[in-house]
Amino acid sequence: MANGVRIHRPRRGEALEIIGAQEWTSQASGCGSSTRRPDLERGGQRGILSPALRRRAIQHATVRFCISQRRGCRVVGQHRSVQRRKNVENTYRTRLASRLRTLSRKHPRLAWRYMQDLLGREVWHVNHKPLRHVWREEGLIVTQIVRKKQRIGSAESDIIRKQSTRKNQVWGMDFIFDRTADGRLIKLLVVLDEYTRENIALEVSRKLKSHDVIMVLDKLTAIRGAAENIRSDN
Repeated sequence: MANGVRIHRPRRGEALEIIGAQEWTSQASGCGSSTRRPDLERGGQRGILSPALRRRAIQHATVRFCISQRRGCRVVGQHRSVQRRKNVENTYRTRLASRLRTLSRKHPRLAWRYMQDLLGREVWHVNHKPLRHVWREEGLIVTQIVRKKQRIGSAESDIIRKQSTRKNQVWGMDFIFDRTADGRLIKLLVVLDEYTRENIALEVSRKLKSHDVIMVLDKLTAIRGAAENIRSDN
């Protein structure tokens, strides 16, 4: 034959593009969980940087295209020793995570900064960056408690809130809004004796007008007597 038979061997970039295109085709046909094509449509090739991702790509190529591991490593660009290397468990990280869980159960309100001090006392020489990373991976983030501030007045307006010292001296009145199962709005009127902390009135209605509030206060006055002061933020 005048012209010899030429076998086209794809280069590294072309092979990666073929693998990516074949994988996208298999996903589009129902074998995968996503039908989104990678960055090949935008004219670029998404690089496989980490050895773990390259190892997964080689395993997929050897099964999908029935090629040898040697050829898959040559196409992807990874040494065979890296491909055959087995992941070794990080015993130091395991022991650190176990100790952090123990300290977290013993001190549930301490965050990772305090844990670093406790570990330092136990001759654990660990940097704050890997400690914080392990702390978050184990889900040991301490939730912060938001405490409600009790203000007894304002220094700017020079107003001091009067505190009750006996029954029926100060009544507190406020409105609460909620919704029923059908989504309609309901309004609640709550009247509280600030000294005894007793809920003396609870009126629930779709609408509460001013005359409804006056009616509730009149009923309370007839039953318990009139209050000296009524406090409301409305």
